[in-house]
Amino acid sequence: MAEHKLIRDAASIGRNLTEPEAYQVVQDYGIPVPPFGVARSSDEAAALGASLGYPVVMKIVSPDIPHKTDVGGVRLRLATEEAVREAYEDIMSRVKEKQPDAKIDGILIAKDVDGSTAENGREGHSDTLEVIIGAVRDPEFGYAIMFGLGGIFVEIARDVTFRVTPVTREDALEMMSEIKAAHMLERVRGKEPRDKDALADIMVALSRLVQENPSISSVDLNPVLSFANGACAVDAKIAC
Repeated sequence: MAEHKLIRDAASIGRNLTEPEAYQVVQDYGIPVPPFGVARSSDEAAALGASLGYPVVMKIVSPDIPHKTDVGGVRLRLATEEAVREAYEDIMSRVKEKQPDAKIDGILIAKDVDGSTAENGREGHSDTLEVIIGAVRDPEFGYAIMFGLGGIFVEIARDVTFRVTPVTREDALEMMSEIKAAHMLERVRGKEPRDKDALADIMVALSRLVQENPSISSVDLNPVLSFANGACAVDAKIAC
């Protein structure tokens, strides 16, 4: 299968994918992401917010800005048209002030699937578990798929496990049992067990994605929100 056009085009000029591009690529491989769109004016932002349904998250889209929060490029839990319009203008103003030479492609508007943030420092829904699913390319072994606790905990606990691709459903389920916090995927403190099949689907799809797109150097889906039924990658990064 030919490389995905968005990956091929980005790799040809030596840049990483923007988040909307990464969303589109993983979605094309069957990995669930929030409903989203890109706005290039406050009117478009308001229309997208109404179309997607509130609350929404807004993030600056720029190939020159890898860390959106550092330049004031993220707004969370926006619940009204007025808030979306104000956030659009404020994000644009702050980003142009802090990084005036950055190429800006617009602002990502995404459905806030659980009322919490899709960037660092989340307060997850009471029935949501955050995990990280990623892929890295090793010069000797090729691609490996990673699974572990997500959100801020990946930096604190570093509770992750790896498998060299191709990763099968059996491999994915086995990986979930290997992390130290594996019990958190089960029924804990009255919460329903997490949908392991949905997480396995994402890992298998990601394995196929990197195998079919050798220009990729890494993929980071963090966090993936794991529910009792289903899962959703609310932050996606693809590096070439």
